[in-house]
Amino acid sequence: MLKSFKPVVTSFMVVILGCSLAACGQNHTVNENAMRAKNNRNRLESKSLPNGLDLSHSAKQLANRADQVTGVNKATVVLHQKEALVGLDVSDMGKRAIIEKQVYAALKGQYPVYNIHVTAERGIHDKIGKLDNGLTNGHPIKTFVHDVADIIRDIGDGVTEPSR
Repeated sequence: MLKSFKPVVTSFMVVILGCSLAACGQNHTVNENAMRAKNNRNRLESKSLPNGLDLSHSAKQLANRADQVTGVNKATVVLHQKEALVGLDVSDMGKRAIIEKQVYAALKGQYPVYNIHVTAERGIHDKIGKLDNGLTNGHPIKTFVHDVADIIRDIGDGVTEPSR
């Protein structure tokens, strides 16, 4: 009876040891990945505005860059903290989605610090234009923040709507 008990105990100990080593390795990997993500987030958050400029000048830079994309007649950009709302007037509405993606890629590549929201939908572009005009004419900040959030939601709804 003791002879059959010894292999069972040995097998049990090997399994326990193997599980504990595997768990240690996983925990280390999880902690390492969490630290890597935290460092990446801190590095992005510590970046200042492009070229250290004010928001209105940065918005003009983004609009000028978006205007350079083929198919864009006019771009309007409003910035709030790290959110960039980009409204486009495009020459060919049939290529609207492609142009939006090209503008997004161009801006994200040059200004990675911003969360860029691009739309060529006329109604939302008009809202972005009104916000832009409101900023220069003393638009109340309380409603500005809510307006930016509403536009971001509207752009997101426009993206998900066709797939429903």
